[in-house]
Parts: sequence; C-alpha cells; structure tokens
Amino acid sequence: MTDLDVLDRAIKQEVAGEAVLRPLRLGILLDPADDLARLAYADALEELGRTVEASRIRARLASPGVCEEAEACGVRTVESRGFVRSASCTLETFLREAGRLFAYYPITEVTLTDRRPLRSEGSFIFLWSGSNRTWVNVAAEWLPLSLCEGWANLPQWLPLNSFPSRQAANHALSANCVNYGRSLAGLPPLEVRAHV
Repeated sequence: MTDLDVLDRAIKQEVAGEAVLRPLRLGILLDPADDLARLAYADALEELGRTVEASRIRARLASPGVCEEAEACGVRTVESRGFVRSASCTLETFLREAGRLFAYYPITEVTLTDRRPLRSEGSFIFLWSGSNRTWVNVAAEWLPLSLCEGWANLPQWLPLNSFPSRQAANHALSANCVNYGRSLAGLPPLEVRAHV
C-alpha cells in the first residue's frame, strides 16, 4: 500500500465520518439547549475513533459551569457544555462572520463590542439606518436595520424600542443578532426570554 493509498483511505473515512456527524451537529444547532443531542454527537465521535473529542464533550456536559474562552479572526468565543455558546466581536466582524459562525456553532448569545444603547429620557435606545455603509467609526448607538427585526416599523433615523435598562437593551440586541446569524445559516429563530 502506497502513501497515496493511505491518504486516500483516510480522506474517505473522514468524509464518511462527516456524513454521520453532520445531521447530529444539525440537531445541536436546532436546539442548543438539548444535551441529549450533544451526547449523541459525542457517541458518534467515539465510534469514529475520535475519543479525545468525545471525552471532552462529555466532560464539559458533566461540568456545565466550566467555560473556556478562545479568540480567532477577531471573534472571542466562550465554550460551555462542549460547544461554543457565545461570541463577542465588533459589528463589522459580526456582519462578515455570522453565517459561518452560526452554521457551525450553537451560539445563543452575541455581544457587539462596539455597540451600546444611547441613554434617552430615562430609558435606553438604539438608532438604526437602512444604508449599506461601513460600520467602522460609526456612533455606537447606531445599528443596521438587519439587526433590528421585530423592534418597530419606524421611519429611518428614528429610535427603536426603548428599554428600561442598558442590560435589557443589550439582551434584546443579542437576541436579534442570534436570530440574524441563525437565519444566515438556514436555521429557525430561537425563542429568547425577555430580560428586564
């Protein structure tokens, strides 16, 4: 058997393994809260001989409070229960990377590090613009319309929903970012609890 034969065999095993793992990963993406989907994924990894990855997922599920942080391509991620659960990055990076992130990770929380609500008359608001401008060096309270789905049908340049606290405004933005990323990945929206 030549080196090319060995390589060809390894590639075929990898392709076959991905065919098994893809629907299991989709189950995790569709319902990030379902630990049974994560365990099924770990079982499949083990059957494919990827025991280190399988053990890591099981260990993370056994200790759900343990989180691990990483950073790549301008996105800081936090892993919990064996998979990435949150992402923090600039708006520009999020708009560029969201489709890829949500196609692979069951992300349920997003923080845009360069966006923050504006305090206005005792509440907190975001402003929006439908333009396709670059979002670098734009005031932090401005958002693209694509991240404001469901907040309001207001004319352009008017403030969107007002929120009782900065935390509530950021939670609403996170929920919209999650569902925007999921839509890019062809996934249904997640139901997100209100945060007051």
